[in-house]
Amino acid sequence: MVSEEDIRAETEEFKKRLQKVYSHQKIILFVQELLGDRYSITTEELRLASDDEFIKLLLAVINNDEKALPYRIEFKEGYLYVEGYRLPELVIAREARTANVGK
Repeated sequence: MVSEEDIRAETEEFKKRLQKVYSHQKIILFVQELLGDRYSITTEELRLASDDEFIKLLLAVINNDEKALPYRIEFKEGYLYVEGYRLPELVIAREARTANVGK
């Protein structure tokens, strides 16, 4: 029988592995790659090549309230299907104060 301690340890190990794959920095980099040279991108313009990219997009949306992100997400009304995924209509844009960083 598996003990509660074993389950807790396994859960913690899973969280650590997940953070390596989907670290905060990797999510920011993913959003920056989505934007490319553009100021903003809409749901309709998104192209998600894999479940991994879908998960990264979800995490970017979840983390949207964090301070000092180089992007912001504005929600519109409705949903769209993109590459088989049901997504809210939204606009992902560079944060104004960081839009010219590195340019």
